[in-house]
Amino acid sequence: MRVPPITAAGRAKAEETRAFFEGWLTLRKDKWAGKPFILEDWIYEDFILPLYGTLKPDGTRWYDRAMLGVPRWNSKSQSVAGLVARHMYLEPVPDGEMYAVAATIPQANIVRGTVKGMVNANRELRSMTDIYRNELIVKESGCVFRSLAHDADTAQGFHPSFVAMDEIHVYQNMRMIDAMLSGMVGASQPLMVAITTAGDAERGVWWELRKEWEADPHALVVWYGATHDDDPTDPKVWRKANPASWITDEMLESAYHRLPLTSFMRYHLNLAPGIGQYPSAIPADVWMSEANRRKPVYDPDRPSVMAVDAADKRDRTAFTVIQVDAAGDYNVWADVRFNDREREYADYLSLEADLRTAATDMNVERIGFDRRQMARTMAELEDEGYPVEEVNQGNELMCSASQFLFDLAATGKLRHGGDPVLAAHIASAAAYERPPYGWRFAKADRNDPECKIDAAISTAMAAWMAQATPPKVDFSSGGLHSVRL
Repeated sequence: MRVPPITAAGRAKAEETRAFFEGWLTLRKDKWAGKPFILEDWIYEDFILPLYGTLKPDGTRWYDRAMLGVPRWNSKSQSVAGLVARHMYLEPVPDGEMYAVAATIPQANIVRGTVKGMVNANRELRSMTDIYRNELIVKESGCVFRSLAHDADTAQGFHPSFVAMDEIHVYQNMRMIDAMLSGMVGASQPLMVAITTAGDAERGVWWELRKEWEADPHALVVWYGATHDDDPTDPKVWRKANPASWITDEMLESAYHRLPLTSFMRYHLNLAPGIGQYPSAIPADVWMSEANRRKPVYDPDRPSVMAVDAADKRDRTAFTVIQVDAAGDYNVWADVRFNDREREYADYLSLEADLRTAATDMNVERIGFDRRQMARTMAELEDEGYPVEEVNQGNELMCSASQFLFDLAATGKLRHGGDPVLAAHIASAAAYERPPYGWRFAKADRNDPECKIDAAISTAMAAWMAQATPPKVDFSSGGLHSVRL
């Protein structure tokens, strides 16, 4: 089925949309707040013009679904809000329903609040609208706009004429999309628009929907981003992937140095790694930089911390000791144990003996464990007076710990001596996104039994503990003050 060309009548329809954005809507964010919503050439020519200007012979829109994929900072949420307003006032369906669906309730509230702010900022739009806490209603038509989280109850009957799906890369399933598409069947000119960034892998809702819509002549897919043939470290590729004029080369360079490569690729190149293509979160040249390869130096007068990452079967057990020196460098000693290959379980008695020795010899003031794997060992050492504590390996803490270790490596604040076993575990640790907390280490190849990251996990835990170690309190002078030993 051939897509018809854009005619003069179609271009006039698209121009009507541009005139509405630029004449009726104002931006709501940062330094652009209060300024007219000027559509840049890239979004008008590549998205708005074909979406609203490609018409059937009867003059109705050719496309009933559209996807715009762009990296972060390209004004996705404001664009979603602008499209909602455009349909509320240019295509008001009598007693119709319009929705903006976001990944979470807070994100949905952002979309709703942006639409509300745009309407309130225009005297004429405000006079045409009843504005309530959770919905906006166009007085003349009775058309109502609401925002929803993607996992809201889909058993209720939705009958929308327009739906904007924001950031579908974090949707867990297709239920809301399917419910909205089903409810749109009876509308005369239905339209679903999805605006998103790439997900953390080429799988899931965003990927399946993109592939499905790319094959459908009545679905428009416009995707800005790098490809797997591009070099993600090349600034020319960065520029190609980010069409918005306000995104500077300096902004992209800063993000490149601040994020693991997979996160930079996803957020700022709009490119998800293919299955099995995850690079290390910390590149080898960063981890093994001259600064980080300095030998660790132990100071018996300073405290150390220890973290343990254990596994019961067919895996490794690792523990890491870290001591922060007077210069703020993190001195790292990691120990990795192979679990018994014949009996396939960890020799915890031997491990516990070595933990006692390391804790005593290296002035360890905190020993962190994940209770799920080492509850008995924790109890044994605690009964003996060792400073045991639980370090929960949930996403909230481990995302922060993984990012912190990345930052230490990127700034040359580690002293690990080039330990080859630790380096191998770091090389096997990819960055996996865990919204809303960020990213954390996970195996780069989950199908490879030799892909081990236990030392990367224990080192991230120890680094996080070391920077959060509370100072001791010295009461000797009669005053209350802190000193770090």
